[in-house]
Amino acid sequence: MITVGIVDNDPYAVSVLSKLLRESGMDVQWGTTSASAALRRCLFESATPQVLVSDVQMDDMNGMELCRQIRQRKTTPGIIMITAYPPKRYLEQAVRAGAQGLYLKTDVAGIRTGVRAAATGDTAQSDSGFLNCVEARNALLRNVSSKSELSERERTVIAMYADGFTTDDIMRKLSVSKGTVATYERRACAKLGAATRAQAVAKYVRLLTTGMTC
Repeated sequence: MITVGIVDNDPYAVSVLSKLLRESGMDVQWGTTSASAALRRCLFESATPQVLVSDVQMDDMNGMELCRQIRQRKTTPGIIMITAYPPKRYLEQAVRAGAQGLYLKTDVAGIRTGVRAAATGDTAQSDSGFLNCVEARNALLRNVSSKSELSERERTVIAMYADGFTTDDIMRKLSVSKGTVATYERRACAKLGAATRAQAVAKYVRLLTTGMTC
């Protein structure tokens, strides 16, 4: 039986999709409205589902970033993105984030097909550019590596934040203004594909631990 986790900021959508997938013979292990909770369950809990079905737009973290953070670290679970909007709007982003498919929320038959393929690590939408889990992770890591060449000062600022320094500490240590520190931080975030400083620090640390250039 295929095991599934569902994350959507609409609790009604979680309930309806859970019911539909269970009726298709799948084991929905959990549903949540929190992307952060889904990330924790997929990365750090022993009972990781075979497939994560994730909404694109959520409050605490969007589905693309959730997918990217999982896929940078693991080839499992398979990830299916769902949206209430025309899928073409998010198609390119979903492929780049490492997902195995993207479906309209009302396309229940499509979602079922996508989940079944993703449970085996494959994709049912290869004609749209989606890759299997292993290929998607390799492509994502290559992309991160090629775009994350930080300048010496950008790397220093992110490294100091990673070491627990405050912005005022960094200003004093580097003898620069607060605006200059903010500029280095902003550039580093853009190169690392991070929306926040915390995400940039986390990605920087991951790149160091995997031996990739940053």
